[in-house]
Amino acid sequence: MNGHKKLVVSRAAIFIVVVLLILSGSGETCFGGSSTKTFDFGAGGDNPTFRSHSRRFAAPENVAIVVAVNYRTTGETGVAIVVEIKDEANQTLTSREVTAEKTAKRLVINIAAAENKIHGCEKFWQVRVRSKSGEIPTARIFGYITFSFVDLAAIQIDVEDKSINLAKGKQMTINVGNAGSFNHPGVITFRASWLHSLIDLVLPLKFELIRPDESIAKTLVGYALNSSGRPRLDFSHHITLAEAEQTGAWKLRISNETEHDIIKIKPTVTFTKKCFE
Repeated sequence: MNGHKKLVVSRAAIFIVVVLLILSGSGETCFGGSSTKTFDFGAGGDNPTFRSHSRRFAAPENVAIVVAVNYRTTGETGVAIVVEIKDEANQTLTSREVTAEKTAKRLVINIAAAENKIHGCEKFWQVRVRSKSGEIPTARIFGYITFSFVDLAAIQIDVEDKSINLAKGKQMTINVGNAGSFNHPGVITFRASWLHSLIDLVLPLKFELIRPDESIAKTLVGYALNSSGRPRLDFSHHITLAEAEQTGAWKLRISNETEHDIIKIKPTVTFTKKCFE
């Protein structure tokens, strides 16, 4: 019972620390389809000579975006501020005027997927918070901006051979998708099942993900999903913008380094478009 109470207290403490880090404006958090960044300008703050503070964010094209701005001031009276969302050419797409007060407030701006056709991971959105007057505020204006979107659905990627037999000591390299399958940053995920050729032995295989330039992106030795072995063959790789710009097909090299023949190797590959900062 005491152990259970300690576990609950520990989890609560971790949650409180994370919340305090965000609210204090001491850093930024990025996860999945959401990124949170702080802003701070005006007298008495971290940037006392700033009239505004801009933060940039990335999102895949054709997704709806939600921008939430939490803001406040240390001043005794309200301060008029403007929240602007700009494109990569610094053109203002939308702006909202609000009043910052000592009590924290929240502004939410929705951007429809139809407005997100010209953007991509290499073209950053800018969210700018500025004083309405254009002057340096006499009090600190600060808070945080959360830029989020619903992740695109994972795409099933074809592999060159959907059922592979591999004799002991042998390896095989197969194409994964085609030359245009991974031309966008994102997450590629691999899973696989297989069998021993005669009996129910639990045997590992070595998998290597190979970039179009022939360099190895990731290596994993694992066991079939349909076995009791650990770790199971279930791994992912984040494709960066630089990797997405490589021309040619990605490949998967499978090596049987055991003393047994392995049959019916069935790799499954999915890809989800994402942006990484």
